[in-house]
Amino acid sequence: MRVAMLGGWDGGVPSGGVGVHVSNLASHLSEKRDIEIYYVSFGKSSSFIRSGNLRIILIKSHRLLYLLPFVALGLLGKELRKIHADCIHVHGANVSPYLFYALFFCASDTRRIVTFHSITSEERIAHGKISRRSVTYRFLRALERLTCRKFDSIITVTERLKERICLERICLDPTKVVSIPNGVDIQAFTPMVSGESVRKELGITSETFVILHAKAFVVNNGQEYLIRAMPKILSRIPGSKLILAGRGPLMNCMIQLSKDLGVWNNVIFIGGVSHSFMPSYIAAADVVVVPSVTEGKAEEGSSVFLIESMASGKPVVATNVGGNAEAIQHGFNGLLIHERDSEAIVEALFKVHSDVDLREYLSRNAVAFAQSQRTWDSIADITSRQYEPE
Repeated sequence: MRVAMLGGWDGGVPSGGVGVHVSNLASHLSEKRDIEIYYVSFGKSSSFIRSGNLRIILIKSHRLLYLLPFVALGLLGKELRKIHADCIHVHGANVSPYLFYALFFCASDTRRIVTFHSITSEERIAHGKISRRSVTYRFLRALERLTCRKFDSIITVTERLKERICLERICLDPTKVVSIPNGVDIQAFTPMVSGESVRKELGITSETFVILHAKAFVVNNGQEYLIRAMPKILSRIPGSKLILAGRGPLMNCMIQLSKDLGVWNNVIFIGGVSHSFMPSYIAAADVVVVPSVTEGKAEEGSSVFLIESMASGKPVVATNVGGNAEAIQHGFNGLLIHERDSEAIVEALFKVHSDVDLREYLSRNAVAFAQSQRTWDSIADITSRQYEPE
């Protein structure tokens, strides 16, 4: 079987999120003897990379493609027609050449799969880019509905997202929808990784209590509440350090907030981190916090960072929103707290810091969960079933 997987490509070094999901899924699917994966995307230069059953085809992207999207569609179609794929798997129901080609130009007998990593129309509202009454919102919602109607199988990364696209009548046929979460590379993310080099690089001693958060600085990721918790954290756990990795539109606001609260010297903004370095950064932490918040109807999906932290044996404190609760069982393999609650963050972190037995218990169960339920091998197995003709 030949499968064309369409989605963004981060130059071979994904920084996180959807890029990590797509590259890992493609790699593990290609290890199956009966599946050839053609990962087609736009990149900085045209290239063809082959590794076993995985072929990566990059089409050179330039400014003209943004001005003339039909040119991009033409270039994409030219490559896809060479493949003669039995199935096309598009990542994201957002405006892109990948989705438009699958919707309007692929052969009628080609099976079409789409993965919803979020509801794009709701995310755009949450980020303040459009309003619910705007023409853009109505267009995006119509595109999402058309995608659900014309594609053969709809994958969502959480059960919660599956429920929402059905309840909001984005998809009118619930039998088409299946929930398949993000996975984790358990060879890279393991308790055996050392974080000493990161601590040394950042000037952090081995005795310092280190808190880590690594997600883009956007409203849904809730960094504000973690930073607001820092004054009380420092009063109860003196000398603590908060490492914030990532970039985004709210980064400068969060830097200013840390200065306004007088915790600037204890909050380390390290910017974007290549995904290949994340195991060391997670290893350098004593605890990981994922303070996601619901903004309008947009909420956390299946957090790659959360699962990677669990696989690394770190106790995780996360808000009880979106896909977080589908990975964490409170008090067993992590701690769940209310969203937008800095006080709850303080209490949870103090509990993790002061109770060594609890910390070890949560860590042990987190690793077991990741290794038994979230390996990319198992996720690839479930996904491959969607490629089979009905």
